[in-house]
Amino acid sequence: MIHTNSITAYKEDSTQLSKRAQEVLDFLVRNYPSCFTDRQIQQELGYAERGQVQPRCSDLVRLGLAQEMSFKSKCELTGKHVRLLRKMPEDNRQQMQLAI
Repeated sequence: MIHTNSITAYKEDSTQLSKRAQEVLDFLVRNYPSCFTDRQIQQELGYAERGQVQPRCSDLVRLGLAQEMSFKSKCELTGKHVRLLRKMPEDNRQQMQLAI
């Protein structure tokens, strides 16, 4: 059996963002309602590789803090269609919390 203190500690830790995820979220908040690709976020934040921000972007979407837009953008570097992200609008976040 898991002790209730362990469960409480786990829940508290799982709701905290990593430093990099918080940095990405702060960027999206500052630039709301603009949308950005993972690569644009990477370049704006000064990281060398897209892989340094892409997992954090996915985390923010999974947590309901960022929104993946239904339309895609063509990456200027690769020519592929890629997702666009923006901060989750407050009214959408409230609806998601009510659904849980």
